[in-house]
Amino acid sequence: MITVRGIHKTYENQPVLTGIDLQVQSGETFVILGESGAGKSVLLRQLGGLEEPDSGSILIDNEDLAQLSERELRRVRKKIGFVFQESALFDFLTVSENIVMPLYEHNMIPMREFAAKARQMMQWVHLDEEHKNKLPGKLSGGMKKRVALARTLSLSPQIILYDEPTAGLDPIGAESICRLIKRLQKEEQNTSVVVTHDLSVVDRVADQVAFLYQGRIIFTGTPQSLRQSGRNIISQFVGTRKPNTC
Repeated sequence: MITVRGIHKTYENQPVLTGIDLQVQSGETFVILGESGAGKSVLLRQLGGLEEPDSGSILIDNEDLAQLSERELRRVRKKIGFVFQESALFDFLTVSENIVMPLYEHNMIPMREFAAKARQMMQWVHLDEEHKNKLPGKLSGGMKKRVALARTLSLSPQIILYDEPTAGLDPIGAESICRLIKRLQKEEQNTSVVVTHDLSVVDRVADQVAFLYQGRIIFTGTPQSLRQSGRNIISQFVGTRKPNTC
């Protein structure tokens, strides 16, 4: 479970998060929706322990990140996988090498098992083995997202944080990523937090959705209730966006 209480974050005297409260239940897919610049990615970095909030608390399975030692924080971070918007692959490493890099860094399995693990993860995200020796520059945007997800899954995280997972993808690629997110929830019981401005992601994967506006959560509920919220800004957002097929 993830519990966020009163999170504030300011950059260069510019408030970005101004009192965030939310709760994500174990095993659910929680989508944080909002316009570009609303603070979604900033909030995701706080949840992943990549940045510290100026005030407030973030609890992962009842452990307050701000109260943990660096060693304890590393232990909690191992529960969390992060899929970055731009995939953040190493350009000089092959697909297989990118996937097993976290295993190498954490010394989790013997190096002789890396190749088998890479194949396993590629199969999980439906990447053909013929791509294993390719560099990221030779991959499409959708394939890069799959490699990034395979790399995250290699550590068997309990929580996966997705930053705009369908950004830059065509409808077919977006649909494929949505299916993978739902498959993870169904088969692995992962807890997922997805930040997006894409309504199709909400419709396809969300159990619960929160709407972030000007640094605050102004709505939390089901995808169905989102469209019935009665808030003008949400009605404008929903009404001006035609979901992709996802």
